[in-house]
Amino acid sequence: MIAQYRKIKAEHSEYLLFYRMGDFYELFFEDAILGADLLSITLTKRGSANGLPIPMAGIPHHSSKSYFQKLVDKNITFAICEQIGTVNKHAKTPIEREVTKIITPGTVLDEDFMQDTKTHALISLFLSGKTFGIGYLNLSQNKIEFTECTNIEDIKRLITLYDPSEILIAEKQKEHFKSLHNLTIRPDWDFYQQANYKKLCEHFNVSNLNALSIENKPVIVSVIGSILKYISFTKQDNIHKINNISEIVDHNEIKLDQATLNHMIFGTNKNDTSSLYHFLNHTKTPMGERLLRTWCGKPTLNHNELYDRQKIIQQLIKNNSVLSFQNLLKGCHDLERCSARLQKKSIKPNELLKLSNSLKKLPELHQSLSSMHSLEYLRIIPLNELVDIIDKTIFNYLESENTDQKHYIINDGINDELDKFRQLSAHSTFIATFEKQEQARINNFKIKVGYNKLQGYFIEIPKSQNVVVPENYIRRQTLKSAERYITAELEAFEKTIITNQTKAKALEQKLYEHFIDSLQCYVTNLIQLSDAISKLDVLQSMAYCAKDHWVQPEFCDSSSIIDIRKGFHPIVAKSLDQGFIANDTYLDSEQCLSIITGPNMGGKSTYMRQTALIVVLAYMGSMVPAKHCRLGKVDQIFTRIGANDDITKGQSTFMVEMQETAFIMRNATNQSLIIMDEIGRGTSTFDGLSIAYACASQIANKIKSLCLFATHYFELTQLDSQYPSISNWHVSAKEDQDELIFLHKVLKGAANKSYGIAVAQLAGIPADTILSAKEKLHQLEMKKSQLSTPSLSTNFIISEIQSIDINNLSPKEAWDYLSKLKELIDETVI
Repeated sequence: MIAQYRKIKAEHSEYLLFYRMGDFYELFFEDAILGADLLSITLTKRGSANGLPIPMAGIPHHSSKSYFQKLVDKNITFAICEQIGTVNKHAKTPIEREVTKIITPGTVLDEDFMQDTKTHALISLFLSGKTFGIGYLNLSQNKIEFTECTNIEDIKRLITLYDPSEILIAEKQKEHFKSLHNLTIRPDWDFYQQANYKKLCEHFNVSNLNALSIENKPVIVSVIGSILKYISFTKQDNIHKINNISEIVDHNEIKLDQATLNHMIFGTNKNDTSSLYHFLNHTKTPMGERLLRTWCGKPTLNHNELYDRQKIIQQLIKNNSVLSFQNLLKGCHDLERCSARLQKKSIKPNELLKLSNSLKKLPELHQSLSSMHSLEYLRIIPLNELVDIIDKTIFNYLESENTDQKHYIINDGINDELDKFRQLSAHSTFIATFEKQEQARINNFKIKVGYNKLQGYFIEIPKSQNVVVPENYIRRQTLKSAERYITAELEAFEKTIITNQTKAKALEQKLYEHFIDSLQCYVTNLIQLSDAISKLDVLQSMAYCAKDHWVQPEFCDSSSIIDIRKGFHPIVAKSLDQGFIANDTYLDSEQCLSIITGPNMGGKSTYMRQTALIVVLAYMGSMVPAKHCRLGKVDQIFTRIGANDDITKGQSTFMVEMQETAFIMRNATNQSLIIMDEIGRGTSTFDGLSIAYACASQIANKIKSLCLFATHYFELTQLDSQYPSISNWHVSAKEDQDELIFLHKVLKGAANKSYGIAVAQLAGIPADTILSAKEKLHQLEMKKSQLSTPSLSTNFIISEIQSIDINNLSPKEAWDYLSKLKELIDETVI
């Protein structure tokens, strides 16, 4: 047996191998040690190898799903090795076994293993020259999407957006992708373009790849081919269902950079309650929650789609019907994954029952949407016929009081032959009669006839009873307090029961498979229904958030503009006890960059973030937190907010800041929205000021993006006099008897001070340190005041040089004069 195990394990050395032995899945050697730790199960030993005991750990077959679920949740890949041969008591070799399924985080489709809110998707990456190929597969949709890009930042953005559970990469390219998570290393030959070209032609039944639009995209051929090979490797039997590939096109979407996705849309971790996704998530269905994530990460520029969404949200609010729709949607089954499993023919009876219960809600949903005139956008059509078919055919053991039928799949009355086998295998009447017969024959009513899976049927006689055992009783088992026997009559009955139960089970399984075949005609309807219910769920969720005086945004493609009046940050406003101070934002092509100054904690970051959030919400189709909102086309949103470092790559906070800034400067367009917060603060004053100056002037005059640019460099506020495209704004504050009061109002003009020391005092810096800081600030301000006098101005120095008569200066006078000028120039530098 161990020899058989080792042979199978050698073929799946990189995975945990669950080896079926009777009623248990066993782990051996290193797998047992790792599995015991991961699953919190007992580590024991059995037998020996090379003179050492063999570590062993196991889980019961009947409860294996809960253990497998833990591994899926931890993104652990494992293989299931089943007994496929029949038991032969006389054979000297172990029963035949083979790996029947490899469960990986990105290919799992079993209802028992999947998390409702997680996509469980798969991405494949490959680098050819300077081009990255990306392939994306969600088995629930049976569709592969692909795209190409030329930088790792776009890859990280897509990974954040699609949230894959598993990423395939070639072994030789590990270094290129070592910064990514959930990597699965595959052999290099899985990505060979020539072999994959042939595989794709065979899979899609085409002579070339022109029809798939990837004939001249070798890097895409590599990644799609690697995905199909991996699906085959993991023994997914529905690979033929993957019959559609399409390019990821974001021409009609707003592209959000990774910083925006991380900091504002999804948060830096799943428990981040400050994200837009978390704030909006009042969905009631699993597929609705997943669609909300998609809409948050991919705002659309399709005005017709946006107006359709706005219309339904407005009606939900106007009719005060959000809560009623939430109640109808609550408990609705995951129709997206259900339809995928139905199409794959792997759907289980209990899921069909859940599907039927969900479909019973459709008539009321249909009626409610009909009254709102929203059926054109949300095609929720009742499937009463499907409900009737399921309820008639599938035995509802969840609601049945007949526990003897809990193992049934097909209802009685569906098939005469099945009913006959069930009647022949019914044992309750015979057993009751037989028990009374034996009690009377032996004259002892303590005798019982019982059954268990291990022993079968038996007659149990307590040892405390003085019973003369009849000659036809054959001893079957001895217990501490009783003896168990069998008779020829009972054994013959048992054989009849088992034979008919086996026939019934085989016929029932065959009938169930035919039944699933007959339901394939409903797959398309279920997919469409899933899409409609998902949309309805997201829209009611957005309506729930928007019911508190949000406004419908207006769109115009003719010009680049952001016009927001009385806008507020929805997440911050919700967390405040007192009212939120609303502010206006106005940017257009003529005045595209606003320099925002003011104290720390004054609200600069909140103000800039709320502008970006309002734009995202508007292009999701939502109402927005403002009194008025008019937006032009926005193709991308970039944010440079917060301080991060990556010490594992030797990258300082300033280096990360500069890399993010560089990405923005190279990729933004005149239709982009840029949020810049404190550029250049991680280096020396002059270096930082110079970088901030160059970025602001470049964005305003060359790139011409709409930009909110927060800074503490007051020198930048002079840019408005040089460039008409730049304006100054500040968040107001005031000091009252050494107490700093934040007014949180954004006003026209530049701030006159940063209040940095006042904020430091609020933070709890010791009083003597604050006093020392104030003294130093006074000295620096005095020096700056002196330097700004006309005698030390640049023009004065130039005029002094121009007035020198060098022909009448002695060498000593020339030296002295030059020294004086040098001192004047040095004094202008703080």
